[in-house]
Amino acid sequence: MQQNNIFNLTKPIVLVGMMGSGKTLIGRLLSKKISLPFVDLDQEVEKIEKRTIKKIFEEKNEGFFRKVEEKTLLKFLDSRPKIIATGGGTFISARIRKIILKRSISIWLKVETKSLVERIKYSKKRPLLNNVDTKEKIEELVKNRYPFYKQAEIVIDSNSTPKNIVKKICQKISIMGSDNEKILQEKFLY
Repeated sequence: MQQNNIFNLTKPIVLVGMMGSGKTLIGRLLSKKISLPFVDLDQEVEKIEKRTIKKIFEEKNEGFFRKVEEKTLLKFLDSRPKIIATGGGTFISARIRKIILKRSISIWLKVETKSLVERIKYSKKRPLLNNVDTKEKIEELVKNRYPFYKQAEIVIDSNSTPKNIVKKICQKISIMGSDNEKILQEKFLY
């Protein structure tokens, strides 16, 4: 039987990182593992706007998307603990980054550029990759965004299996002060 909020968290866990870093997949797996609700910020924005992010970029613009994204994120940061997967550009905003760092446990899922390119080269739903060389664009985004991502509270090497990534996250969270070390060893370290 899973226990609720095994780490006695009082604030959300926010996953940040590049598109293709696994934020949604890892967020879902982590959510199940530690019995917290999962929120995919991009999906929430799509629900609110009743269209895909790609369509929002095409029909409005990135600035409009970022405003809706920020408002949506703030709604989820002001409630009970949960796992939140952000969009790739969310943590780049100084205002949003400051709020995330203050109100949550931020975790950067760091992935090598080569792996990112392999993971997303055929994706049709990434608006920043429309009509560009995927490898060049990813390299540019990595160069521009990694200095921001590295400000996250926890950095996780995401060049591993999803199961191992979730295990690493659980270990890092437990080190942050959980009273549940014995439960962690019995339940999470597989």
